[in-house]
Amino acid sequence: MTRSAERAAHALEIERIDNHVTAVAALVPFPVEVEAEMGGLFTLQILLGSRIPDGAPDRAGINPHVLRATWWIETGEGEISEESGIPATADPALIAYWLTQRAEQLGSPAAAKAHEPLSA
Repeated sequence: MTRSAERAAHALEIERIDNHVTAVAALVPFPVEVEAEMGGLFTLQILLGSRIPDGAPDRAGINPHVLRATWWIETGEGEISEESGIPATADPALIAYWLTQRAEQLGSPAAAKAHEPLSA
């Protein structure tokens, strides 16, 4: 494969991952942000809120640089980092369910806000 073909294939893979991440984020039942991670993976990630002001957010995404790409979640400072075992291309509803459950169990700020009473 030529260098330009490799770059094109990589760009298509990143685009496919970004589209999948966006679809999952739309199904999560609490407000999240989607942002590009430019420090290494170069794919969109789902941000689940920061535990401390100006701290790193809890986040989830897909690592495309492994043999069998799966979804992962980690807390802001990396205290907890988990691979889901769910393939990157799995049904977005399945991934959103897993992500919702794990974010709630880990106490991610975005999941906690979903349970706050609405103010008038």
